[in-house]
Amino acid sequence: MSLAADQVIADAAAANKTFQLQKISSSESTRIDSGTTLANPRVMQIKHSLSGPKGVDQVDRHLLSFATTKTDGNGKQATTVMNVTIALPRNGVVARADVNDLIAFVRNWLNTSANVDALLLGQS
Repeated sequence: MSLAADQVIADAAAANKTFQLQKISSSESTRIDSGTTLANPRVMQIKHSLSGPKGVDQVDRHLLSFATTKTDGNGKQATTVMNVTIALPRNGVVARADVNDLIAFVRNWLNTSANVDALLLGQS
């Protein structure tokens, strides 16, 4: 099953942004926010890989990445990236309910501004 070519995702202000498919292969895709420019894009990437020894000990890795690039007054670009990786062993020991809990932990932690502020200040 494939994702829809365009992904519509709300930003922090609850405004929908459309990420249009630019590139796709069997293991990754790249989408760009249609409201941004190629000089200063907002990019969504999805990548899949497999690691570990063969058999049931292999781990499926799924990466979701968002990046935004801005240009300063001197024409120098700066890019900020947010990555989420799900590494799921193929042995079936970890249930989808466990993955759902991890997703909720990340979502809820990031939804607390004080947590993000502390993280950006280098606090652990």
